[in-house]
Amino acid sequence: MADLYLSAKKKLAEAHDVIGDLEAEIAAFNATEPHERMVETDPEGLIQEHRVKLIRPLPERVADLTLEACKALRGALDLSAFAASKAAGSRRLLETCFPIARDKAGIAKVIAEKGGGLPGSVSQTFAAFKPYRGGNDLLWGLAAVETVDKHALIVPLGSVDSGLTFINNKTAPKVRWNARHNEIELGFFPIHGTFHRDINIFFSAAFGEVDTLAGRAVVPTLKEMAEEVEDIMGVLEEATKRVDLQTE
Repeated sequence: MADLYLSAKKKLAEAHDVIGDLEAEIAAFNATEPHERMVETDPEGLIQEHRVKLIRPLPERVADLTLEACKALRGALDLSAFAASKAAGSRRLLETCFPIARDKAGIAKVIAEKGGGLPGSVSQTFAAFKPYRGGNDLLWGLAAVETVDKHALIVPLGSVDSGLTFINNKTAPKVRWNARHNEIELGFFPIHGTFHRDINIFFSAAFGEVDTLAGRAVVPTLKEMAEEVEDIMGVLEEATKRVDLQTE
């Protein structure tokens, strides 16, 4: 028996590979130590501000791989919808793709237009995924990526590990990423204390001007998307089997 979802599964595997390449690209970038430590003392000479500034841009390949991963995930969804439509014996295969609507009110119309003429019990499964803005924002984000210029797709994101400490300071440092200046703000500390500078600094990417995804770290979000896509593929495959559709 032929697996009609094989192409979708291969496309999902491709997405996982691309996400792995993206992680490796970001790790290689960090290995170059693309930052500098900055310490400024206040005029009274009592307090120092510690910061870490990103001094080199993220490689363009990070944006390329992010876009490639999103396209592969969207492709896996479309191929799954195609497989379900083919299993149903639809004659509208060329019209079929995974339906994603702008809002809840429009989902029924989009499913009717893009669902490939599926039986009601299966097409209703699409609606259960809430593939619209405000429903499943991961799915809407995949659609929104297509409307964003590549150079606005990602922005830098900086972080440090939890090992940052300061002797003689009763409260933990409040680490904050300043996106406007591409700096990790480590905090203000008394100049007479002991600041532990041996910290793990890491720069990655967040989504930029992408509706519902802006500011979210790219790699974990893509992994979450991949899990969502895999779950959807499984549900569609089971749905077509339950209605005793032809799968050969």
